[in-house]
Amino acid sequence: MRAGIWLAVLAVVIGFSLTGAQAATSVLTYTGEVGPAVTGADGTFASVVIPRFDTSLGQLTGVSIAVSADLDPVVSFTNNAPGNEPFTWDWFHGELTVSAPTGSVLLDFLKEAGTENGRPYIASTTLGHSGSVTWTETYTDTTTAALTSDLGAFMGAGDVSFPVWAETSNEVSYGGGNATTNVYTNAHVSITVSYDYMPTPELGSFALMGLSMLPIAGAVVRRRRKR
Repeated sequence: MRAGIWLAVLAVVIGFSLTGAQAATSVLTYTGEVGPAVTGADGTFASVVIPRFDTSLGQLTGVSIAVSADLDPVVSFTNNAPGNEPFTWDWFHGELTVSAPTGSVLLDFLKEAGTENGRPYIASTTLGHSGSVTWTETYTDTTTAALTSDLGAFMGAGDVSFPVWAETSNEVSYGGGNATTNVYTNAHVSITVSYDYMPTPELGSFALMGLSMLPIAGAVVRRRRKR
């Protein structure tokens, strides 16, 4: 009978230990980025790299993804002609796509400005001899995603990659005189991945909780003897 009481108490201790260990969840967060990098009409490919979840830490239960993308066109003119000349930034077209490691598209960012979206132009001015101007714009898009299934691509050793593709183009115009132009677009993508997981219970914590319950077990046995 004493052995039965002891085993019952020990079972309760282990049950409490397992319940306490499994109740707590943890979050592991990584951030990766690519750019700023110059893009063009022929398209640019890159990848944001994030470490995979180390399964020795516990059981992965969910993945949260936050994506932020910027397209930053820059246009500059210098008038080398002897007289005044008009300079115009007519339009901008940019598209940026970020995909998940599973192949699904997380962000498809399309931006059109100037004559591309009904405006007469983005910017325009007249420059005298040796006059110069620089115009910049910043277009931003963000998205989030939460995954609770198909998590295999995020687990194991090494890194997981998020493919990024960007294509941009600008059109500028100016008078018939001599001029210097510099036209380009920077693309930048930042991705934050948060791994939600159930930590692997430590045997040491079980032992400590078991030892802390020994006085209770002794009290039960002593009470039984008095009867």
